[in-house]
Amino acid sequence: METIKALLITVCLTLPFLFADLYTKYLAHQELTNQDEQVTVIKPIYATSPIRNYGSFWFGGETDKKKAHHWAHLAFIPIIVMCFFSAYWIREIHYNMLLGGVLGNGLEIALFDGATDFLVAETGYWLFDQWIFNLADVFIYTGVSVIFLWIALTFVIFILHGVFRVVLIQLGVVEQYNRPAKKYSDELTREVADLYKSGKSLDEISAVTGKSTNSIRGKLVSEGIYSEFRDINYRLSQMHNQEVADLNLKVGWHYPFESLIDYLNNAGYIRVSRVNEEGFFEVKGGIVTLHPFGEKEPVKLDYFGDQLETIKTAKTGKPLDSVCIRPFTVRAF
Repeated sequence: METIKALLITVCLTLPFLFADLYTKYLAHQELTNQDEQVTVIKPIYATSPIRNYGSFWFGGETDKKKAHHWAHLAFIPIIVMCFFSAYWIREIHYNMLLGGVLGNGLEIALFDGATDFLVAETGYWLFDQWIFNLADVFIYTGVSVIFLWIALTFVIFILHGVFRVVLIQLGVVEQYNRPAKKYSDELTREVADLYKSGKSLDEISAVTGKSTNSIRGKLVSEGIYSEFRDINYRLSQMHNQEVADLNLKVGWHYPFESLIDYLNNAGYIRVSRVNEEGFFEVKGGIVTLHPFGEKEPVKLDYFGDQLETIKTAKTGKPLDSVCIRPFTVRAF
């Protein structure tokens, strides 16, 4: 479905450019029959009597069909394919403009062996005034110019970012980033992990190991430890270092809904929008879905007021008579 939607968007955005090009060429053939006639389009661009260009844009214009490089027209096939997939995947309007222009000239070349040119410029600059072109050429060169401008701008920003970072490193404003994997032995990695698991801060670990805090954080992230123990520290802070007993609930019991939420918060459970693993719970109306520590799958507790009406497994919907909700412990996690 997404593929069809993307295809329709590409076609709808390209068709206006293709139609504009083909319709202006049609008007040129119908209305501009006098060779000396010129019609102002937008100064300094004028429409004049159309000619058939049998050349290709990389070989220049050619009005003599016998001298044309007809084999070069085959290059339009891969160009059209490339422009189509660029417009399809990137979905930016200048790619649709480019595709519309290439299709406009490509269709004419396929049908008449050459494209219609009828626009001239009178700017006073030889570089611009020597050409006769059409609307498809405008679309093509505009699209290509925007693409190259974007590439050039990206390159300049990349260079400036590198220069700016080097300056900040030299001034001592930021620390130079070093990939931790190349500078940590197995022994040092274990030492950093053990210190972090024991509750030491990054600054304290830095003082012991001599590594920067950024380097230590990067190493902990690469080992899959940083986010895991950040959750552990959060859960422990929720429990206020107090021991919390197990909570046993049975169907039909009166246990206030708000008391259940308070218990889950104090027992180290984290409230989320969707439960995917142990230690998390969600609330939707009078239904609490949670995954108790030590259980294989989450359960749903359906309340009516303060009475627990049903307890079911969340995945299969199997009815349960009771559930034991255990608090968070480092061992359970």
